[in-house]
Amino acid sequence: MRERVETDVDRIELRGATSRVDHLAAFNEVDICLDPFPQNGGASTWEALRMSVPVVAKLGNALSKRAAGGILTAVGLADWVAESSEGYIDTAVSWAGRIDDLARLRQELPQRLDASAASNPRLYADAVGKAYRAMWQDYCARQIEPASR
Repeated sequence: MRERVETDVDRIELRGATSRVDHLAAFNEVDICLDPFPQNGGASTWEALRMSVPVVAKLGNALSKRAAGGILTAVGLADWVAESSEGYIDTAVSWAGRIDDLARLRQELPQRLDASAASNPRLYADAVGKAYRAMWQDYCARQIEPASR
C-alpha cells in the first residue's frame, strides 16, 4: 500500500493566460512535467522537452492517449512512459528523488532531441525516405513472387 504524501498547497501555482515568452519561461521553474491523462499532450510535451524539462507520461488505449509516450520513446526516454497510474506516480517520485541524475538528464536533453529523428528534420527525412524505400522494395518483391511460381 502506497504511503500518502502530504502536499504543500503553497507550492502549487495556477496561472492564467500568458504570453508565449512567459509560457516558455515558466518551464524554468519546473523540474519534471506530468503529462495529462487520459488525453496526452503533444505540443506541450515537445515544449517541455525543448525547454529541457523531462515529461512523465501514462499510456492510454487510443492514438491521442499515446502521443506523449511515442514522443518520449522516440527521443530515448521510454523509461519515462508508464502503462499504469502506479507506474506514472512511481516514475515521477523516483526521478524527483534523484536530483543529480535529473540535473544531468536536463543538461543532455537538447542533444538527445537533436540526435533523434523525431526532432531533427534531416534525420527524420532520412528515416522516412528509408522506410518508403523499404516498403516499395517489399511491395515490388511481392509482385514478382507470384509470377515466378
